[in-house]
Amino acid sequence: MAEPYGLANRVVSEIGAKIFDNPNLLKYIYYTNKEYQDIDIFTLETPEIHELIDKYIFIGRRIPILMKKVGAFVDIRVNRYQPRLNKKSPTVIKYVEVDIDVLCHTECQRTLRGTRDITIVTLLQEALENERLTGIADNIEIISVTEILGLDASYSGYTVKIQVVGFNQGVYKDEIN
Repeated sequence: MAEPYGLANRVVSEIGAKIFDNPNLLKYIYYTNKEYQDIDIFTLETPEIHELIDKYIFIGRRIPILMKKVGAFVDIRVNRYQPRLNKKSPTVIKYVEVDIDVLCHTECQRTLRGTRDITIVTLLQEALENERLTGIADNIEIISVTEILGLDASYSGYTVKIQVVGFNQGVYKDEIN
């Protein structure tokens, strides 16, 4: 598979990779049936990525699930993308803001370690804090966690807003030439 083109695509791809590298986060997204509410989800087997992608985790698009399905869902998408010109350097620095939405149905909120939505948000923060995005930026900055308002009463949710400042000038020289 070809390398994602452009800083925003690369950031979203790297954030997705960091999420897929966190087994406890994957477990909390996957094991949502009532039978798991009194079991320590951290002790369960890690689900395969193909069981999650485009079913529970959506990269580059909003969660397309009708608001009736019980479960936990996450999406990763670019919110803002803009250049920041640096007068001291010919390099164009770019700013990417990524939103990660976490939605949980009320029927799967209760777990042994607290509410599922807050646990997922905390696991996301732990997976991303101080992480280096390979060849993109020194770290990811989590700038806010806010409640998603206006959801159907059967759901609760949060948006984790992430900021990355980096550059990709010259990275794709071989593909262009």
